[in-house]
Amino acid sequence: MSSCLAGPGEPLGDHLLKVATCVSERGMVVAKKLARIFKIGEGEAHDLLTFAALAHDAGKADRSYENSIERFPRHEVKSTAFVKKVFQELGLISDCDIARGEGGLAKAILAAVALHHYVHKDPRKATAVEGLTPRCPDVAEAFTQWKPLTPLGEALRAKALEVATSNVPPTTCHTDVVKSLPSINTRLRYAVMAILGVLNKCDYEVAKTRRVAMQADTPTDLK
Repeated sequence: MSSCLAGPGEPLGDHLLKVATCVSERGMVVAKKLARIFKIGEGEAHDLLTFAALAHDAGKADRSYENSIERFPRHEVKSTAFVKKVFQELGLISDCDIARGEGGLAKAILAAVALHHYVHKDPRKATAVEGLTPRCPDVAEAFTQWKPLTPLGEALRAKALEVATSNVPPTTCHTDVVKSLPSINTRLRYAVMAILGVLNKCDYEVAKTRRVAMQADTPTDLK
């Protein structure tokens, strides 16, 4: 299988790894706060944050984007399906209603992946029933290079590798997340905002760095 792209000239696997590295480094303070709020280990919170970074664009590997180099409409819906399958099979969540009591930080991670392109937009416009049929090895290769800190991270990595090489069935998970947003409690709301803060900043900076490098490599007469 050939490589997928995250944007013009940007291999998807490379993008996921660079965003994950950025989130891993900058997210230490966020991870500590989330660990305290959700009463889990700091290493586990850090691994969940890194997982979010590695999974946020997993949907771009879908077969429907075979000929796309820069536009991936509703890819966050497919990424949400990916995260839901990993979390559900590991028993971290039972459904995608993030307003329900169980799930803790896993529900916040799920919501952040679902919303990472919709901080200033209406996420309801993207809701759809979507699955994921991978066409490239990028997502699996990115997870292969991850070195988790905890047994939870190891389990996330192993399950993500399994899911990344198989078909994810259609799900309403993204729609369920969006519909439950108005009912989430303050603790979860601020957790989602904190995760989105570091994830979106790293996502933007990695993509921008790639664009700047491409422009620098473009011959002057073509600019």
